[in-house]
Amino acid sequence: MESYWNRYWRKRVSRRAVLGGAAAGAVGVGALAIAGCGDDDDDDSGSADAVATEAATEAATEAPTPTATAAPVTKDGSYYSEAVTRWANNPDLHREVNGVTSDHQIYSNLVVFGSVNAGTIIPDAAESLPEQPDEVTYVFKLRDGITWHNKAPANGSELTMDQVEWNIERNRSRMLSDGTVDETFHRFASVYSHIVDTEYTDDRTVNLTLSGPNGPWLSAMADQLNGFMHPDVAKAIEDNPGFFSGENMVGTGPYTVTSFEQDRRFRLDRHPGHFRKALDEPIQFVDQMIGTDIGDDINAFRAAFEQKQIDMFGGLFRSFPKQVMETIASANPDAELVNTADPNGNHSFLYNFNAGPFAIPQIREAFQLAIDRPLVIQQAFAGEGRPNPPIPFAYTGWALPEEELLTTPGFRPDKTQDLTDARALWEAGGGPELGEIGIVIQNVPSGQAAAEWMITMMNKNLGTDQFKPQFVEGGASLFNYLISDDYTIHFGTLAAWNQPDPRPRYALYFQKDGGINFGKYNNSEMEDLIARGFRSLVREEAEEIMRDAQRVALRDAGAGEFSIAGGLNRYMKWPYLHREIPNFTGYWTKDLAEGTWIDQSDPTFQGKPGIESL
Repeated sequence: MESYWNRYWRKRVSRRAVLGGAAAGAVGVGALAIAGCGDDDDDDSGSADAVATEAATEAATEAPTPTATAAPVTKDGSYYSEAVTRWANNPDLHREVNGVTSDHQIYSNLVVFGSVNAGTIIPDAAESLPEQPDEVTYVFKLRDGITWHNKAPANGSELTMDQVEWNIERNRSRMLSDGTVDETFHRFASVYSHIVDTEYTDDRTVNLTLSGPNGPWLSAMADQLNGFMHPDVAKAIEDNPGFFSGENMVGTGPYTVTSFEQDRRFRLDRHPGHFRKALDEPIQFVDQMIGTDIGDDINAFRAAFEQKQIDMFGGLFRSFPKQVMETIASANPDAELVNTADPNGNHSFLYNFNAGPFAIPQIREAFQLAIDRPLVIQQAFAGEGRPNPPIPFAYTGWALPEEELLTTPGFRPDKTQDLTDARALWEAGGGPELGEIGIVIQNVPSGQAAAEWMITMMNKNLGTDQFKPQFVEGGASLFNYLISDDYTIHFGTLAAWNQPDPRPRYALYFQKDGGINFGKYNNSEMEDLIARGFRSLVREEAEEIMRDAQRVALRDAGAGEFSIAGGLNRYMKWPYLHREIPNFTGYWTKDLAEGTWIDQSDPTFQGKPGIESL
């Protein structure tokens, strides 16, 4: 009988889809991106890697040779338009947790990601990547000629090292101008808490000294909300965090705010003479960016897309079902349906490692073995997903390879031995005497559906009827349950894998003092591996250490988390929009200034309305 995973990869994939996957690269988070369009060719070549390899060969041998008569490609010009799917909650960038497209284009960082999918870091306001004279020192040199937007109070003046210092020290101290220490400085834990010394040696140079070697630190430094605010603006809005206005959004980034109506609409225009554009770097191609909130109705998204009022839609914060997206793609054969590996579209069981039924080793081991991962992929992701190790599969290189997972108890496609062992462990651990076990699920439509198929799956596979659904509202209600004495087990999604380096997020889950280690897992071997992983400044070495850390977690029945599977983000886009779709879209949109452009010579550009009509 053909295995589930062979059937999974035997997909209908178009030629354009295959080339999209190959172009994403073989490292970083984006290695499994797949791009599709309206026409299909059958492909039965097996694994995703084989498909990508074949595509790369075809691209090399079949690509047409450019000729002198080929139509020129115009990169500058036109505007980018999107449907805004969430809005920021604080105009103070240092205390903002969400961030939106407007935030990401207004401000400059010292360093940013050149490709967030691959995890490559490039200089932004810094003239180069930092010098590292030793393992804990980072020397940043500020570029010349960086100017603030031409609006009060900055009025086009040059960014100074004094202003950079003010931004750094404000984040380090988390102190407001009245002396109050505010705990909501959201880059403190990942970036500024690790800095033990700063030395501003001249008007262009700052030396930052960390408390110890920290491999993920520079990646965290590239967080797109880790930008420079004008000190006068920041001080003026400290006491009014809910007030958004184009007047209090002043930066040195590639776009300025022309208009901003919170929860409704924004417009950004090029910052004239932006320092990186002046150096002819591949940045700031579109003239304007428009964002409009059109609500939640898929029909509104579809209408706006078909009328080319928006250039793309979908993804993490407006994820529509596969069948709906495919219907829209079929009705618009010139459009592209783009799927990317989604580190945040995953399903897991979180459980209490130290109290309740899952504190019994045989019970948690039985539960781990009894999970039918192919069934979860079918139910939760319409069959389009992959089994997840503790680090989501989208993190190519960091995550345990699929071929290893498929031989791991609990992940094996043939469940025969797993279920035999699971029932024996259930009996040995006294499972039948434990009484009713409630599995907490968020009270949303997908959770209500899971209450049927997931509860049925676990009861059937362990030969019991003891598992029952319990519903909880999201947000604070769910959080309060996870930190309560009643916490037993929760089925849901683990999100906020929002950086190309997974080490900080992994530590939050599995270190004994991790902020989201709700199960209170504590293992000295895990502590040592996480610490070693952080100290490593060599990526390949760090990846192997973190793979070992995941093996420890799986050996300990998930270490407070039964990882199950991850799915895809789905987008619709017009071919005239040239953009590397980030797997962290929603968390990362700085790429819109970093190389995104609109091909006005592409046939699909016809019919895009003029900006004055929007």
